[in-house]
Amino acid sequence: MIEKLRIRGYRKFRDLVVIPAAAVNILVGDNEGGKFTVIEAIGLAMTGRVNGRPAQDELNPYWFNQDMVRDYFRDRAEGRPTALPTISIEVFLADEDELQRLTGAHNSDLPTRACPGVELAVEPNPDCTEEIDAYLEAETSLLPVEYYQVMWRSFADAVMTARPRCLTTALIDSRTIRSTSGSISIFAKC
Repeated sequence: MIEKLRIRGYRKFRDLVVIPAAAVNILVGDNEGGKFTVIEAIGLAMTGRVNGRPAQDELNPYWFNQDMVRDYFRDRAEGRPTALPTISIEVFLADEDELQRLTGAHNSDLPTRACPGVELAVEPNPDCTEEIDAYLEAETSLLPVEYYQVMWRSFADAVMTARPRCLTTALIDSRTIRSTSGSISIFAKC
């Protein structure tokens, strides 16, 4: 069971923390309010994939919170040193025996807390610093995502390349069915 979700820098969210109820959770809000973004973020962090493909293959500049991107380019133009925008999606899971290999303290909780969980992070590739600097010298307002890397790790700081068997997710997206109303469900079983 998901105990907490933290989304930083992803699409609509600069920094969002969601603490779901133990039973059923329903997201309600206006169109374009970020409901699907929350569901998409959970799926990304739990599977490392989007649209059935590895996140690295689907990465694009529009994943990044546009306010953060705008702030970055404004600060850069005004000569203020600032770090490139990043994305972090953390899923904190309930402490269950089958999740022990995901347990660690490599998460954003303060004070530090060891618990099971996963994080999908998108950050500049440190091996591409020269390429990033050259790209940013040009007049642009798009992030050089081709020089970013997607890191998918457990809270034990173990790199993940495939969804652990202990994490089961199912996304039911009725928006793909012609209907006057739609709903999205995601189920996670550990």
